[in-house]
Amino acid sequence: MQNVKERADEMKRDNQNFRYGASSATVLAGILVIVVLINAVVGVLAEKTNLKLDLTHNKLYEMTDITKNLLKNLKTDVNLYYVTEDNYEVKEIYDFAKLYTQVSPHVKLTKVDSKKDPAFLKKYMSENGTINLGSIIVESDRRYTIIDYTSMYDISFTEYGYQATGIKLENKLSNAIAYVTADVLPKIYFTTGHNELAYTEISSFLEGENMSLHEINLLSEDIPADCDILFIAGPRLDFGASEIDKIDEYFDRGGCVYLSLDVGTTLPKLTNYLTEWGINVGSDIIAEQDRNYYTEGIKPFILAQIQSHEITSLAQSQKANVLAPYCRSIGIEGNSLVNATPLLKTTDKAVTYEIRDNQILSEVSQEGSFNLLVYATRTSVRDTSKQGKLLLAGSSGIFGFTSSSYGFNILDEQNFANREIMAKALQETLESKIQILSIASKDKRVQKLVMSQKMLLVYPVIFSVVLPLAAFVWGLVVWIKRRHL
Repeated sequence: MQNVKERADEMKRDNQNFRYGASSATVLAGILVIVVLINAVVGVLAEKTNLKLDLTHNKLYEMTDITKNLLKNLKTDVNLYYVTEDNYEVKEIYDFAKLYTQVSPHVKLTKVDSKKDPAFLKKYMSENGTINLGSIIVESDRRYTIIDYTSMYDISFTEYGYQATGIKLENKLSNAIAYVTADVLPKIYFTTGHNELAYTEISSFLEGENMSLHEINLLSEDIPADCDILFIAGPRLDFGASEIDKIDEYFDRGGCVYLSLDVGTTLPKLTNYLTEWGINVGSDIIAEQDRNYYTEGIKPFILAQIQSHEITSLAQSQKANVLAPYCRSIGIEGNSLVNATPLLKTTDKAVTYEIRDNQILSEVSQEGSFNLLVYATRTSVRDTSKQGKLLLAGSSGIFGFTSSSYGFNILDEQNFANREIMAKALQETLESKIQILSIASKDKRVQKLVMSQKMLLVYPVIFSVVLPLAAFVWGLVVWIKRRHL
């Protein structure tokens, strides 16, 4: 039988164990309550402030500095109407649109139910038109535009059916805000009458950058005073003397021309006019010989060498490739009135093949580095304060024309920086008449986790040694502590 002292000691230990257990339970319960409260508070704050942590590889749900600067400089109120029905909501679209209201007090976001308020939406619809659910109406006191739900995504057909491979909501929404708040919209005129290329493929890009697009026939029309850019896209027929006179006069009053001359075209009058600028266009085709600077196994599919200039600055900073498919060479001699600068070049290993009677000669004509895209300015002889501007490409493909024949749209292709070249060119030649917001589509496809050599060494040690050891030590400490109670 236990004596009184032993029984008292046992009861004391039991009491201590009970108190320790009760204390531990109390502490655990308290921690759980605190965790629940913190989670609830964070949930409420996240809902009210749209607070999120973007862990995607390309910051899919994070706003770019381009948009932040646009919103910080906004002086006009903008209303965003998100079209819904019975609480239908594409969360990533609505949540991203909500970010705009947090950056600028001039932006307001409102849900509009198409069933409950059809009269509101009717005024934005064309005759017999509809507005798809998930679309956003962007409106200021100057004008409005509608961002259709389907235009916010890059859609590709895969073995599993149609799939959204990219999201371009920020591009669409930011450019829509720039559009509805712009004082005036720059006008681009496309020449007709010379079998020029259709501009349907590039039109979506230009309209997305808030350009107003028009056509002009120089045989019967003068270049209007409101023409900000005259686009001559891959003509197959030559220009007449009167047309060239109109173009020259347009340059003299400070006009800007985007001109692409494709391989195999013979335009003696137009190319002779370019010699007055100190520019010679070759009757040839360029083939890159450096295997690192052509793609698809096709040597005329050139990955251009980007030269330093304001127009190329964005593409250069991104260290991206610019595709220059099927180019002819552009030689620069220059003169006292013209300042011509190459923007894109080949490597010094490239060669040219002369084209004669629509046939490519088999022998190499020249070897070396050739200009693919040139920007030139010419001081007006009538008014020295004005400069005519010329952006000359040896292939319409650089500008995004005829891209469907390659199986993809160059301006939408994330692997190439042609879009950035075009956007900066517009910004430079329009002289800040409008904000040009070149925001690339963001890849939505699942990315594989690529681990560096350092990560491969460190992570296994952490998960197989450090964490198990830490758990063991913690357990040992707890066990020893309990043994001494």
